[in-house]
Parts: sequence; C-alpha cells; structure tokens
Amino acid sequence: ELVDNLLRYTQSLMKNATDNPPTENNHMHHIIAFSGGIDSSVVTALVHEVSSSLSCSPPVKAVLGLSPAVPTDQIRLAEQVAAHIGVHLEQIPTTEGNDEMYIANDGRACLACKTP
Repeated sequence: ELVDNLLRYTQSLMKNATDNPPTENNHMHHIIAFSGGIDSSVVTALVHEVSSSLSCSPPVKAVLGLSPAVPTDQIRLAEQVAAHIGVHLEQIPTTEGNDEMYIANDGRACLACKTP
C-alpha cells in the first residue's frame, strides 16, 4: 500500500509538472542523484515508472558522483540497479577530495559537500 501511495503521489506531482512544463518545447527533465541505495533507487524507479506512463521526454537520468571516496563495489551496484530499473546512469567525477574540510574528516565531511 505504501508503494502504491508513493506511486500515486509521484504521478500527481509529475502530472502537474507536465501540464505546466517549466522548460522549452514542453520537455521535462528528471535528473536524480543516484547511489544505487534504497532511497535513490525507489525514487528513481517511481519517477521512471511515472515518466514512462506520461510519455515524458527526455527520459529519466540517474547521476552518480565519482571520487576516490566511492568504492568500486558501490559503483557496480549503482550500475546494476540503474540497468535493472531501465534508466541511463551518468557518472560524473567530483572534486570533494580537493576540499581541506572534507579531507580533514573531522565529522563535517557531509557539511563540506552540502555548502557552497
């Protein structure tokens, strides 16, 4: 029941966006920060399902940030999950390893990634 409710809610949000598209030529862009974990996988699957049912173009794109902090197994998992869902996975190099606060890893590493 929870998944059905989430699917209906996602459909209503995307239907509203489709009726009032914010981009040129009525194209919707659904780009999701993707790790292959449960949260991003459920969101990606829901958006992909609804996007497909509404014939949205371009299709959903999952994006994975790559750095030495991301284990190879996590990258493979993300690739497998994205393929299973049926979405394109774009892998983009990130540079958080150049940030002194991130490197110090004094418990504020996430803060370094989430602030300008």
